[in-house]
Amino acid sequence: MTSARSRSKALRAMLAQRCTEIEQNVGKIVGQRMPSCGAISGERCARIALRAFERGRALVIPGFLMSAVMVMAALTPRFVLRIIAGVIGRTLRKHQLAAGSPEP
Repeated sequence: MTSARSRSKALRAMLAQRCTEIEQNVGKIVGQRMPSCGAISGERCARIALRAFERGRALVIPGFLMSAVMVMAALTPRFVLRIIAGVIGRTLRKHQLAAGSPEP
């Protein structure tokens, strides 16, 4: 039991570090930060990921807002998603070029 508990703590620390790195780098591609309503802390992300791992879940979507977005995306017809993705992609690309980011 102690071994499993120590592995759990080590995994939690590693996940928290990776989530924090991702959190720090969000927005560097397009020069914009994620809205605070859609952001969660690295520690919370690690807790959610570890809980899902321990329960054997292959996929977990952390946060209520992202879960709602994924449900809406699943219920939306694909042609509508393609139109929305095109608009968002063009907008982000304009911001990326305006910020002087290199070509992908």
